[in-house]
Amino acid sequence: MPPRSIALRMLLASLAVAVVAIGTVAYAAGQFTNQGFQAYVQTGTTQYANRVAQSLADYYASNGSWQGVDNLLPALARPFDERLVVADTKGTVVADSAQTGVGRPASQLGLGDATPVLVDGKEVGQYYLPSGSGGRGPGMMGGAGRMGQTGPRATTTSVSGQAAGPTPEDLFQTTVTRGLWLGAGAAALLAVTLSLLLTRQIVRPLNALAAGARRLASGDLGHRVPISSTEEVGAVATAFNAMAASLEQDEQARRALLADIAHELRTPLTIIEGTADGILDGVLEPNPEQVGIIKEEADLLAKLVADLRDLSLAEAGQIKLERSPQDLGELVGKAVRGFEPTAQQKGVALSFASQPGLRPANVDATRLVQALGNLIGNALRHTPAGGSVSVRVGPDPVASGRYLISVADTGEGIAPADLEHIFERFYRADKSRSRRSGGTGLGLAIARQMVEAHGGRVWAESVPGKGSTFYIGLPVG
Repeated sequence: MPPRSIALRMLLASLAVAVVAIGTVAYAAGQFTNQGFQAYVQTGTTQYANRVAQSLADYYASNGSWQGVDNLLPALARPFDERLVVADTKGTVVADSAQTGVGRPASQLGLGDATPVLVDGKEVGQYYLPSGSGGRGPGMMGGAGRMGQTGPRATTTSVSGQAAGPTPEDLFQTTVTRGLWLGAGAAALLAVTLSLLLTRQIVRPLNALAAGARRLASGDLGHRVPISSTEEVGAVATAFNAMAASLEQDEQARRALLADIAHELRTPLTIIEGTADGILDGVLEPNPEQVGIIKEEADLLAKLVADLRDLSLAEAGQIKLERSPQDLGELVGKAVRGFEPTAQQKGVALSFASQPGLRPANVDATRLVQALGNLIGNALRHTPAGGSVSVRVGPDPVASGRYLISVADTGEGIAPADLEHIFERFYRADKSRSRRSGGTGLGLAIARQMVEAHGGRVWAESVPGKGSTFYIGLPVG
């Protein structure tokens, strides 16, 4: 899925969640507010009606008539212009806070339901609380004006019958509803803005990763993506850069390997081709000496190919070890004895020592001898006549449960700058050495792979001018 599609889906999902959540909260808040407010108004109106009834009853009981009751109405009327009308037992209005209905029959004023005024259980009159600009009379709660209602709003009716506008309760509920939805809209807008910013923060590095992947696919292995954070997306960018660096390093190693192989093959092939052409052209005699040159170079090619095969299998983890319990002292001693003719020919003293009573080691004898042979052969090549090469086997004095095999020579030694590279393929510390005297350049790399396949490690220590010591550390089991 393209990053742009991800961004759109994230934005739509965030917007949908925000709208649903805010809309639900606004609707629920409106309903609870309306119910609570209606209950509050109902309770207040009932209490007010009871207070008015009690005050009017006390007035009549004290005065014995309704005369002068209009002076009491301003004290009883509520501050939001509630209309209060009092009628006698005949239904004639004796007091009206609106000063418009006195002396008229209450039934002609459209005042709604009457509430009787009782003194000692006897009705002495009625009072009316018609829908004024702020309240409703007893029994008139409900109807229009609820939050969310789409129908006509409740309005008051004046004496002349004309609409007088919405009640204060309706205005309050309308204001609350409007405020809730305005707040919901503002919250939704804020949610969309934050979603856009968040989506941009997430999608921008994803776009950079996609562009980086395309550049890697096109061959630009040196490209790296910027790391803008240390969180999840930043971790992905870091992993991407690590992958790119690994790919670049592998590509450089592959090119170097191909160049090294071509370089190593060129000399023996050139010698073989030149000798064969000389014989065919009659320039050289087809004698044993010339044939021996071809045979020698062919053997070198065969060894190079075999070494490359062993190294490639080892690096790919496809070397299958045939382990069996082996006496390391006997195994290493046999390998050392195989190099005695070479050491005698070069005039180098080759010695071997093994600590007695070693427990058998579970190793592949062939592969271990191959690795050890590469180390011994390397030591003999770099040790001049009159020098010595000593091989030792015993427990590792530093790490318990491990054996240590050492190959020490008194050759020219290895410079510190070369010491960390000597186990790399085709690496030669002395660039002037020929292939015949310096080998194929794969022996130490193969030795390392073989030892590591056994769960061990190989390393070297050297003092230039005094010699080098190579170590093989192996687990006992």
